[in-house]
Amino acid sequence: MSPFLIILATLIIFFGPGVLILAAIEGERRCNLTFAEQIYLILSGSIIVSGWGSLFLAEVGLFSPVNVVILLATILSIVLFTVRNRLSIRLGKFNWKETSLAISVLIFTLFTYYPPFDYILGGRDPGVYVNTGFHLANNGSLTSTDSVIASIPKEDLALFFRVDKEVPDWNHLRFQGYPLENPETGRVVPQGLHLYPTWIGLVASLYEMKAGLYATPFFAMMAVLGGIFALKRIFGFEVAVWATAFWTVFQIQIWFARFPNAEILVQFLYINALLFIYFMEEKHSTVAGILGGIALGSTLLTRLENLLFVIPIAIFFGWKRLQRRFQPPEIAFLFCFLALSFHATLHSRYISWPYVSKVLNRHYWQMLWSNLWLITLLGILIIILINRFRQPAISLVKACLESEKARLTSAFGLFALATFAYFIRPHWHAPRTAPHDAEAFFRMSWYLYDIGIALSISGAMTLILKARKTQVFFLLTGLTFSLFFFYKARVWHDHYFAMRRYIPIILPTLLSCIALVLTVFHSHKQRIIRLGSLVTASALLLIYLSDGRKLWAFRGHEEFPGSQNFIKELARHIGNEDIVIFPRREGLHMLELPLAELHQKNVLEFYSMKPPIDKLEDLLNQWQNDYRDVYFITNYKISLSGLFTQHVKDFWFATEKFKYGYVSPPTGAEPFHLRFTLSKAVDLEELSERVPNLPHLDVGGSDDLQLAWFHEKELDDDGTSYRWSQKTSSVFLPKVGKSTKTIELRLAGPKEIGAPQYQVTVEISGSMLAAITPEKEFTTYTFTIPENLTSQTKSSFAILTLKTKTWRPANWIPNSTDVRDLGIRVDSVSVR
Repeated sequence: MSPFLIILATLIIFFGPGVLILAAIEGERRCNLTFAEQIYLILSGSIIVSGWGSLFLAEVGLFSPVNVVILLATILSIVLFTVRNRLSIRLGKFNWKETSLAISVLIFTLFTYYPPFDYILGGRDPGVYVNTGFHLANNGSLTSTDSVIASIPKEDLALFFRVDKEVPDWNHLRFQGYPLENPETGRVVPQGLHLYPTWIGLVASLYEMKAGLYATPFFAMMAVLGGIFALKRIFGFEVAVWATAFWTVFQIQIWFARFPNAEILVQFLYINALLFIYFMEEKHSTVAGILGGIALGSTLLTRLENLLFVIPIAIFFGWKRLQRRFQPPEIAFLFCFLALSFHATLHSRYISWPYVSKVLNRHYWQMLWSNLWLITLLGILIIILINRFRQPAISLVKACLESEKARLTSAFGLFALATFAYFIRPHWHAPRTAPHDAEAFFRMSWYLYDIGIALSISGAMTLILKARKTQVFFLLTGLTFSLFFFYKARVWHDHYFAMRRYIPIILPTLLSCIALVLTVFHSHKQRIIRLGSLVTASALLLIYLSDGRKLWAFRGHEEFPGSQNFIKELARHIGNEDIVIFPRREGLHMLELPLAELHQKNVLEFYSMKPPIDKLEDLLNQWQNDYRDVYFITNYKISLSGLFTQHVKDFWFATEKFKYGYVSPPTGAEPFHLRFTLSKAVDLEELSERVPNLPHLDVGGSDDLQLAWFHEKELDDDGTSYRWSQKTSSVFLPKVGKSTKTIELRLAGPKEIGAPQYQVTVEISGSMLAAITPEKEFTTYTFTIPENLTSQTKSSFAILTLKTKTWRPANWIPNSTDVRDLGIRVDSVSVR
């Protein structure tokens, strides 16, 4: 795209819908937005609408920035023409306190949330999200029929997929996190729901590919900025100041602002929904009701567990229905929420079903489905009873809500539940309860600390005792998600990764409750209490700020730094008409997704660690017209013994990641390494025409074309050049025929003291010549080739194979850092 089109698309996508939304809200003349709220609303409203439109285009296979702009321009034009008489734009009042707070938060987040982590590797949800975005930017569709799989002959599918027994559809993997319908259809769908990766794809296609990573810190920044305005409206400015301050500097927030996960988008959508629900409830704004419904409905297109929003929505709007207080704003909210829910249902069934169906097959969902008729019957009965006894029901509920005793009982009930979850449940729970579920609430104290936990519960109790109607939805939602996720975390339990469950709703709720109770103390008549609350708040803020510094301070932590450059260097060796095959898992699978989706290389993964060579050779022959070169990624665990390949390059990916915490919070970084070799398949007939027909081969010299599965060249103390063999190493011999009598090998074992001396088996064209144990010093060994072998040779070349056990110097020699798997030392090969 040209710079002009990029600027135009940016303006329409990030500002166009928001300007129209602002004009519609101001046209109602009800909300009295401040100037800062107007600026924020333009941007956040545009994001909410543009995200939905982009996902729709991705679902139908028409995703691109140009198409997004066309769709938005069409929708905006229709809406503008329809409601043009109801639009008005006027500048809101300038509140310098609110604006100063927003600017302070903006500056801090720009400094700490950016740049995002260099996380593009596969293997976990974050890598799937990021590479799905790259896939969208490159292909314009969420689903695809993989041309690489289509190129595999049916009889060779066993090399890459399980075909020895029938496997249900969508139980194959194209890549980890990329379910494959079956090898015959080749249809692939990235795991999960897709609103979040759609934004990564949109930003990547608008600017440059790596810019897609910046979507995550942008949403995190917008979430905390939105928290200022939402919490100010719900609780007041003082609560908004402290809650936003805690939230902005909190280490978990900073981590997920830089680490790609969909929960950060849910956080943004939820905070905006709170703001719009406030305007819907207090100002009776229909436009706010529409936006609130779209924002909360969009969460169902982001994460499946957001179905929990149905509970507070049902209670909140059920009470309104009971009181006959359904007005156009509430109707607009429910209509939009239900419309987005219907969209999410279609998306789940026809796009994300491989992922959604596995979640719905878990035992608690199965229990729900098996009793659905009973639940439905019970629901109908409750509705009938409520309608039949509406007035008594209203009176009863009002009496409970207005009763100080009932509220006090509820508050102490929450206190008792929190006490049980913190002190008792971690040590006394059912045998089938996982420790990380039993300790879920306790583990929150790893980050909030005991004082934070105590204050948050105190704040929640205060909220129950004194909640106004504008705070009810906030309270209902916080309780719903907290009760669910503190009971069942439903997550792989290493930290920080496990904390993503608490990022969207629970973390803002707890921090707001802390701010609420401190604000209550700050308004106390006693000066010492007011001062104590201020000191406590300041101390907490400094503690949380200090905890987060390791993630953003000078030379702070970077997760997998250098990943993009490393993948780029690997991709540089592989052409667009080539194909590269990885071993099964072994950590190397983390490189597959970015290589395929970011750099659009043809990638496959072996099903077995020891693929049958005869089938592989057959496949290579059939691929001659499909691919220019076939490359292999290998390490010491995968065996391609018998397949002659040309060594291309040894790779070592040395980076770092944060330690996984299981029984305590993570404390710092640890190194992460991947070692592997890139080699490519060789046409032996073609090779025989290219290499000189010489009787002597200097293995430690420059004869790389004739060697397979050797380490790089080295020099001995006396100047002898050699190479270490691997577990199975091969030598191409161009001068072998009927006149060949002997083969001479100059070999040596390891000379280091303490190193093991292993036997080596010498084979030629699959037939064993001898088995010897080389000396520590280089020695020439002569092997006679049986006449029956040379007489059977149809070509003027043969493959010499050396097989031996390997040893790793770091495991045998003190102070050694060499982690290569070494066999024997080979100096030269001669054919006589």
